[in-house]
This record gives sequence, structure tokens and C-alpha cells, in this order.
Amino acid sequence: MQHGTELLDVANRLRAIARAGTTVNVGSSPYDVATTLLGIRRHRDAVIGSGYFGEPSWDILLDLFVNEQKGRPISATSACLAGGVPPTTALRHLVRLTTDGLICSTPDPADARRRYISMTRSSREMMHRVLSAQS
Repeated sequence: MQHGTELLDVANRLRAIARAGTTVNVGSSPYDVATTLLGIRRHRDAVIGSGYFGEPSWDILLDLFVNEQKGRPISATSACLAGGVPPTTALRHLVRLTTDGLICSTPDPADARRRYISMTRSSREMMHRVLSAQS
């Protein structure tokens, strides 16, 4: 019966997320949609706990999309944190995203130990299509 109690607790937490008032309006910009999605995902993890859901590549792309819109450079370390998974797992996702041509990295001219991650033109266009519900 313990599992039933755990499921009820998760259901109650999901209801709390639904009541959090985080909404996307028709006609919202792709940036607003991405920001809202990130907020919902962070709130969900805070309420339910991390480890139940996971889409590290999507979380990385959302974070890059939002931060690029704000003009903020993202380090590889920050991109790994955005994935919400252990660093080694996040690094595997960064490698795959790079191999698939969705992100690229450039060295930090001021610190050779740091690399900055950015979206490629094709991934930026893809995110705009997804977040604006275009095919």
C-alpha cells in the first residue's frame, strides 16, 4: 500500500503545479513559451523532486534558447547544470547535440579551461518552430 500513498502524493504535487498559474497565452513569443516551460519544469522538480522526469537535451536547448535571447553566454558547465542530470550524463548529451549539429562550442578567450556553448542556426530555427507551434 506504500506505493499507492506515494502515487497519491505525486498526484497531489502535480495538482499543485497545475495551480501554479504558469500559463502560455495564444500568440506568446517563442521566448515567452520557452521561459514558461523552463519555469514549469523547475517548479515541477522543486515540488515533486528531480529524478522522475528527464529530457536533458531538451532542457539544455531550452536554457540555451532563453539565455541567447537575453544575450547571456552559456558555459559548458552551465549547460550541463541546465540538463538536470549528473555531469557525465550531461556531457554525453552535449556531445550528441554537437554531433547532430544542434549546438557548437567555442573557447573562452580569457580562460582556456572554459568553453561556451551556443545553438546553431538550424537548432535556433527548429526551436522557433517548436515553440511557436509551427510545422
